[in-house]
Amino acid sequence: MLKGGMATAGFRRLLPVLLAMYVFFSLGTAAVLYFRLRVPLSPHYGAAVTIITRVRDALARDVILIDLVFFVAAAAGVLVLGVLYSHRVAGPLFKVKRHAAEMAEGRFDARIRFRRKDAVHDLADALNRVAASCAERSGRLDAGLRALEENLQMLEQVPEHSPDRSRIMKQIGLLDAEIRATCPRVKR
Repeated sequence: MLKGGMATAGFRRLLPVLLAMYVFFSLGTAAVLYFRLRVPLSPHYGAAVTIITRVRDALARDVILIDLVFFVAAAAGVLVLGVLYSHRVAGPLFKVKRHAAEMAEGRFDARIRFRRKDAVHDLADALNRVAASCAERSGRLDAGLRALEENLQMLEQVPEHSPDRSRIMKQIGLLDAEIRATCPRVKR
């Protein structure tokens, strides 16, 4: 599961918020309807029919108004949550893209750090391990290539039938094998 993302704390907090909104608007609807319907009836039948007709019209208008307010509040809440969670994913993905470009340029020392609530901490950990592995492998390659270059320079200075030449050639062969082991996908 994602650390700090929507899959953990976000949904646990979202349900009580939605439940509280439902209870709030339900109680609000009940209160509005109670005060609108609380009209004393007159002893005359005609007056009672007029009051009931007025209440029916007011009730329809109030229910539509309350539903509209609830819809706008719910839509605003969903929009805010959507923006917050999209920033928890889009921001880290932008950082991942930038970090991958740095690694492609050979800069393996940079590490990705996300905010505590960002969604893709596992990806950052994996990329940081890849960068550390690449840095270590690059260091071994640089050291091996420097040693190989030194041995080749020494080989140029040693006479052709000298016993040192065979020792240097053997050392060059070992360095070549070590370099190839560091980069197993390099074709011969």
